[in-house]
Amino acid sequence: MKKEQALELMNAIPPDLIEEAGVQAPARRSLPRMVRTGLIAACLCAAMVGTAFAAVAVYRLTLQRHVLAGEQGEMFGYSVSGGVIRHPMEDFSPELRAAYDSRDGGAWVGVDFETRADLQAFLGEAIPLAWPDPAIMPETSLRAVLWAVTGAGSDTAGPLKVIKISPSSSVELEDNLSLSTTMYVYTEHYPADLEQIYGNYSNKDKNTALLGTYAMANGGAAEIAVTDDCDPAFRWGSLSCTGHFVQNGVLYVVSLHGYYSRETGLETQCPQDFLDVALSRLHCVLDSYP
Repeated sequence: MKKEQALELMNAIPPDLIEEAGVQAPARRSLPRMVRTGLIAACLCAAMVGTAFAAVAVYRLTLQRHVLAGEQGEMFGYSVSGGVIRHPMEDFSPELRAAYDSRDGGAWVGVDFETRADLQAFLGEAIPLAWPDPAIMPETSLRAVLWAVTGAGSDTAGPLKVIKISPSSSVELEDNLSLSTTMYVYTEHYPADLEQIYGNYSNKDKNTALLGTYAMANGGAAEIAVTDDCDPAFRWGSLSCTGHFVQNGVLYVVSLHGYYSRETGLETQCPQDFLDVALSRLHCVLDSYP
């Protein structure tokens, strides 16, 4: 499998099929101060009117830590399993099906969109997507990647199995934090015997903690994972706080990424105050979903 394919697949395949992966941070887009301030306002609004959100079906996910053996050495991280909807192909628009058929035998094809409305029309009205408050994540261009494979050894000429949807750039917040979101839509051809629907792995043994369930304002349930890379070889450490939830059968992966200074060089983990800020911001984002 090519490295480029592994980069795309590492977050949508069962962990025992991952052979290699690399991490490349997405482009970061800075928000004006007014929009950054809107994040605080949006959080307060969600706290006050959270009970006014329409009730959503609660899908429970299970997160499990793993150490995998692959061709490039050990891989460290976690997998997600649980109840997503495997949509019949007729749920998807004719345009999406035609785009997939045009991939000319390749493992995937990517399609770019300027607006969320364009993406929704391409996906199909039977599969509604949800977005966080625009004060937190303004509309930007998006990319949908249609995958034929679910891991190493899969048939690249097979039917469509997974659609990965993400904005073209992350949103830069205050406190050295940036926000990224990814959605995964599964088709009827995603293997029924694969319980895992997502995996987050690295060839580096980072400190990963699974923090359990966060009750979202809309009634949903997000499973939280924190990954702390406090490498003694570097002056800066990196932190990722990620919420995983399912809404309308679609998997959402919402992450806050940040960097903190290892001022003395002796720190072995993220400072508690920075972790608290990151988790608080993540909760605000999750609470803003309708």
